[in-house]
Amino acid sequence: MPTQCVRDDKEFSQSRLELKSRTAIRRIIERHAPAAKGFFTDILQLSNAGVKELLADLALMQEKKSSNQDRAYRLYERIQSYRYTCETIIKYVSMPQV
Repeated sequence: MPTQCVRDDKEFSQSRLELKSRTAIRRIIERHAPAAKGFFTDILQLSNAGVKELLADLALMQEKKSSNQDRAYRLYERIQSYRYTCETIIKYVSMPQV
């Protein structure tokens, strides 16, 4: 379903983050169907992954009682970068002590 898909950005790849709450398809498109990029971005209007997806992944980790500290740290680190531009969505973010 297109509503369960987002485009991940290069920062996700660089920080080795893979979304668990939604399906990120940028790498799939680039690898298997680069000519179809316009279909996904212009026609289906898939949005880029952002702070809402990061928070959803963090909530999913909590729901599943995941103890992956490295992933939690990377999610918090990425959420922290949205702190000033999305302050209505993010009330308080503090980096976990690892």
